[in-house]
Amino acid sequence: MGRQLPTLFLVILLRARSGSHGILGSLTDRTGHMRGVAKANLPARICAVCGRLFVWRKKWERDWQHVKYCSDACRRKGARSER
Repeated sequence: MGRQLPTLFLVILLRARSGSHGILGSLTDRTGHMRGVAKANLPARICAVCGRLFVWRKKWERDWQHVKYCSDACRRKGARSER
């Protein structure tokens, strides 16, 4: 019982933080735009081609949910392999 309590607490905490906006709920306002966030707390993804970790950029603000690749080179490689 003692080991389950911290896990349950973390699940409740994560659900409360995500809110109705999903995983980025605490980082976005009602319109989905990023609020002022410390660079260490920016969301990150793993590139679908090279496996590198890349961090959110301002230019991806509107399309972050669709961003898959870390660079144009990886995007071209990914498009080539889908054919």
